[in-house]
Amino acid sequence: MAELPHTSSAEVRNCLEPRRVRCPTVILQGARDRLVPVAAARRLHAALPHSTLVVLPGVGHCPQLDAPATVSELVIELIEKART
Repeated sequence: MAELPHTSSAEVRNCLEPRRVRCPTVILQGARDRLVPVAAARRLHAALPHSTLVVLPGVGHCPQLDAPATVSELVIELIEKART
């Protein structure tokens, strides 16, 4: 498992084993997330060479609520990428 920054957040502490992920992956992080640090997203991205990291400025822990149009676009792009 990749080394991730210390945090009390279960989302980071119990992170999956990155080497087992073999599909296209988008790591979506709000720049203003107070629960999961951006550094954790960057380290996960580094552990998944086929991943894309998107850090949304002004967005908090729930990007689907703060930036629904952007999240929708990213989901559609990911589906299209997975099909190819």
